[in-house]
Amino acid sequence: MDRYQKFASSGLGRQLVRRLGLPDPYPLRREPGLAGPVLVGGASRLPFLKQLETGPAPYGALVFDASDVSSVADLRQLYDFFHPNLASLGPCGRVVVIGRSPTSIAQRALEGFVRSVGKELRRGGTASLVHVADGAEDGAESTLRFLLSGRSAYVSGQVIHVSAPSAAPESWNARSTAKSLS
Repeated sequence: MDRYQKFASSGLGRQLVRRLGLPDPYPLRREPGLAGPVLVGGASRLPFLKQLETGPAPYGALVFDASDVSSVADLRQLYDFFHPNLASLGPCGRVVVIGRSPTSIAQRALEGFVRSVGKELRRGGTASLVHVADGAEDGAESTLRFLLSGRSAYVSGQVIHVSAPSAAPESWNARSTAKSLS
């Protein structure tokens, strides 16, 4: 907790923050692993999306696979998924949209959508877009693991391009371990 956050959570600080219209800092979740159940929508062409926990609200994350979005009319799928579920996103919740390489107008529009959703999120929430190239579906898993974890607390409104496969841990809740070189 930094000094401003300590001040803003004190009695006098809380009053000043409200009266002056200053930002009210929210304590960010920094732990690895998922914060809660994940709601998955869209095409779900990525096999590892089926491994994610699902359950009742509040959700720890909302993940939408927009890989099959190819026309402007298809963008309605995003609205239909996020509009009723965004209010059920818990504190420090994650929003991740998965798309293809941005060659069509509809795929390029995903970036604007994600940035808009990111501005609407409160209580430490983040939003990111992951463009997955054809044949790199297996490489997207480690990126998604990072974006859904507490380690991505300051990563929001970003567009990430995945173009090659990479290895991922076996468990979605596994802690990262660093090996000593000594």
